[in-house]
Parts: sequence; structure tokens; C-alpha cells
Amino acid sequence: MFVIFFIAGLEKSANVRLSPPFDQLIWRNLGHTANFAAFNRFNNLLQHLLPMRIYLIGFMGSGKSYLGRALAEQLGIGFLDLDDIIEQQVGISIADYFRLHGEKSFREIEATCLRATGSLHDHVIATGGGTPCFFNNMEWMNENGTTIFLQAKLPFLVSRLEKEAAQRPLVASLPSQDLASFIEQKIEERMPFYQQAQLEFEVPETGKNGIDTLAKYMKRFFSKKN
Repeated sequence: MFVIFFIAGLEKSANVRLSPPFDQLIWRNLGHTANFAAFNRFNNLLQHLLPMRIYLIGFMGSGKSYLGRALAEQLGIGFLDLDDIIEQQVGISIADYFRLHGEKSFREIEATCLRATGSLHDHVIATGGGTPCFFNNMEWMNENGTTIFLQAKLPFLVSRLEKEAAQRPLVASLPSQDLASFIEQKIEERMPFYQQAQLEFEVPETGKNGIDTLAKYMKRFFSKKN
């Protein structure tokens, strides 16, 4: 996955392969390796110039809300779950809204609420699993913040969504034996959008400690403290 920076309205790109523990980063367009310290100094400079908005994207059940809170806490900034904002806007749960008004209407409200986050400074924003796939939302997030794709493996997603199906409109009425194939199909459809993210992290399957460790890795890229 690659990092793309936008400075003063001018697009400057640095192709950086990210692989924990991030001891060396490959700057392909410069043709040489750069150590983490140099990258971190550059990124800290960007953070002083631009408001910090970090958009977490990925399939439902990948841990965007949990990881988002952990990351925000470690960075000392705010956290916002896009689903919570939508529910405040419509006055009912997302599951009920889907049932009453359908996905098309939901996606329109979702896009409006997403763009309202453009006024936030210093926040981690957890988005919905389908958010990047509609109304040029992925392009907008890339232009207005840093996007991180949380990639989780199929068994991890199946395990989580089996327990949370009632709260997930897209799988609430799906027979359990069809869940894995549904997830595979949806991920394949959405992957072209997810892969537009500026950063990608594989979600660990080792529970809370693994996710906390991942948040600490991410902090190294976004901390304002040098």
C-alpha cells in the first residue's frame, strides 16, 4: 500500500511500502531506502501544516470502531463513529433505517454526514463498511484526511459477524451457512475502493492486545510529538 501526501494543494507522492516494524521504508520514486526517522520528521511537519483527520475504512466487523478509539486515545485526539452521527441525524438505528427506507436513502445520508466531518480537526473517524463505495466518498476522504484500510482475514470477519448479525442490516437475514460466501463476494466488490486508501494495516487476530499493539504502530506515523 502506498502513502500519498497533498501539500498546499499540490500533489506530491512518495511510494512507501508499509510493513511492521517499519524499520525501513522503501521510497520507490526516489530509488533508495529511507529510515523511519526521516519519514517521521517529514510526517510531523505535515501534521503541523494540516488538520489531522484519520478515516478508518474496511469491511464491517474489521474493528474500525474499537481500533479507532484505541488510536485516538493514544494520539490524544477525538474519536467519531460515522454510524453514530447518522443515527443522531435520522433519529433511529441504522438497522431500522435500512428496513424502513432502504440502502439507497441510507447511502445519501451517509455521504452528507461524511462530508460534515470535514470541519473536524484532530479526529479519528470510523466509517461504515460500504462508505468508500458510494458518491465518490473514497476520493473525498483521500482529499480531506488520511485514509487507513483495515484488512481482516475471512475467519476473523465470520466469527465477529456471526455474533453481531442482528445489528448488521446487510447480514441480519442471511443464513449462517451463507455468511462466509457473502463476505467474500462483498469484499471482492469493494476491494477496488478499499485499495485506494493511503495506508493499509492487517488486523491481528490475537484479540485486544494485538489491536492495541497495532494502534501503537500507527501512532508512530501520526503523533504530533517529535
